[in-house]
Amino acid sequence: MESPPESAQPIEPGAVRAGLICVLYGSATLPQIVIDFARTAPAVVVDNSGDLHDDPAGLTVLRPGRNLGYSAGVNAGLAALPSGLDAVLVVNPDIVGSVEALHDLAGTVARSAAPVLAAPTGGQGTFGFLPRAAAPLVIVQYLLRSNWHPTPRHPDSRFLSGAVLALNAPALDLLAPGGLLLRPDLFFMDDVDITDRARAHDVRVVEVPVSTLLTHEGGTSMRRRPAVRIYFSRVSKVRYWQGRSWFWGTVLRGFFRAEAAAGEVVARRKDADASDGSAAMGFALARQWLRTGASELDERILGNPETEVRGRPPEVPR
Repeated sequence: MESPPESAQPIEPGAVRAGLICVLYGSATLPQIVIDFARTAPAVVVDNSGDLHDDPAGLTVLRPGRNLGYSAGVNAGLAALPSGLDAVLVVNPDIVGSVEALHDLAGTVARSAAPVLAAPTGGQGTFGFLPRAAAPLVIVQYLLRSNWHPTPRHPDSRFLSGAVLALNAPALDLLAPGGLLLRPDLFFMDDVDITDRARAHDVRVVEVPVSTLLTHEGGTSMRRRPAVRIYFSRVSKVRYWQGRSWFWGTVLRGFFRAEAAAGEVVARRKDADASDGSAAMGFALARQWLRTGASELDERILGNPETEVRGRPPEVPR
C-alpha cells in the first residue's frame, strides 16, 4: 500500500485554503458536515433536484434547474469554488462525522508538494482503496447478482472510493484540465476513472488517516429514482471499458443488452406502474442506449424530460 504524503504538525482549520463540493439530489436539507465545513472554508452545494430548502450564509448553493448528474455536478461545483485553493474535497451527501476529519484530510494533501489524490483510510469498505472488477468479473457479478470480489494482488487493481476524495492544487492542475475533474458521461465508475488518470499522470494515489471517524449512510441520493442506478451502473461500465479495451467494451455491451432485456421483463411484472424513474424504465433505456449509443438518453434517465431523444423511445406504461 502506498504511504500517505509526508506531513508536519496537524493544521488547524483555516490554515490552508481548502474548498468542498457536494452534489445533492432529492434532499430538502443540507448534510451537517457540509454546514460545519462552510463555517470556516468555502463550500459549494449543487442541488440537482431543486428540493433544497436551506441556504445558510457562507455556503454557495447552485440550482441549475435540471439534473446535471453527479459528475457534471461536481464539475459545476469546482467552477464555482474560489481560485487558488490548496486543496479541494469532493464529499457525498450521505457522509456523517466530525468536520475535523475533513480538515485533516485537506491539510495532509495540501502539505504535499507532489500531486496527490487521497481518500480517508478505512470506513469498512466505504473509504480508501476498493477492488476494481475486471470486465469478466463484472459479467459474473451481474449474472450472480453478487458483489463478490477476490482480494486484488496488484495495486493497480484498486481504486479510491469516491465517497470522499481530496486533491491538492498540483493534482487539480493535472486532473482537471478545463475544469473537468470527472468525466461527465460517467455516473458510476467516475472514481475508478479518476484513479486511473491520476496514476497515468504520476499523481500519488493514497489513503490518509484522519483524526476522527467518518461514516457513510449509503446511497441516500439515489433512492428516489431506481432507474438512475439501473441505467448508469450498466452504461457507465460499458463507456469505461470501451475506453480501455475495444474487445471488452464490445463484450460488455452485448452482455448488458441481453441482461437488461431479462431485467426489464422481471421489472415490468413486479411494477404495475412503470413510470419515470422506475426500474422498468431504467432497463428499457439502458437497452436503447446499448443499441444506439444515443447520449440524449442520459438526460431522460436523469429526469430532464424537456430534452428530445433521437429515435423512438421505448414504450413505458403509465
